[in-house]
Amino acid sequence: MQTTLRLPDEIYRAAKTKAAEEGITLTRFLEEGLKLRIEAANTKPHFVPKLRSIKPRRKIGHEDFLKLAEEVQLEDDLKQLGASANSKGRK
Repeated sequence: MQTTLRLPDEIYRAAKTKAAEEGITLTRFLEEGLKLRIEAANTKPHFVPKLRSIKPRRKIGHEDFLKLAEEVQLEDDLKQLGASANSKGRK
């Protein structure tokens, strides 16, 4: 089938240049682009899991959050060293 397209000059030039770089005709370049666009529209979207938020048992302030983060970091550091907070007298 033959048709007429109206394209902005900059898109036409960019497509023509890209087609030449790839060693194909502008017609072939546009045909491949349209096929890709149609295929993308017909494919199912990737599965996106629903995330749920967890509400804290109590509200914590900034200071409490920093303290908790330090405790978690300490636990992680001790695990990497092969120890645990409980063996160092912490609860």
